[in-house]
Amino acid sequence: MYDFSGIYHRIWSVSGKLVVLVIICILLGKPWKKKFLIKNHLWEFFAIIIAIGYAIIMLSRIYFPDIASYTGKFCYYNNASKIISNNREYTFENNEGRKQIFYLDVSSRVRIFPNGFEDGKMYTIYFDNFTKTIVKVKTSS
Repeated sequence: MYDFSGIYHRIWSVSGKLVVLVIICILLGKPWKKKFLIKNHLWEFFAIIIAIGYAIIMLSRIYFPDIASYTGKFCYYNNASKIISNNREYTFENNEGRKQIFYLDVSSRVRIFPNGFEDGKMYTIYFDNFTKTIVKVKTSS
């Protein structure tokens, strides 16, 4: 069974933060003191549309998954993004020397693979092909 918690995390981290930012911007305009006009908040509504679009695209990855697999040894990880909180890039190298990067946040990694990755150990990574988000991990021999 695949665990899509990493994609849910991306939805809430990006779309959720954008919606909160829009709400703050609208409240800073003090709509209770003056008449609320939509034309004065076009950028905020444009940002809401972007947030909803992003969420729909990411939800489509959950409801219509395109799962691929990659077998390789774990090399290292980096913090991938300041926007998507606690998102990390995990780098694996296969037998041909090709490196591949996959993404997963810290809390989803604990759910999907609680023991963590060990340097040089072989793993089979199952991931969403569009987002490169890990959805399942198996330890290889």
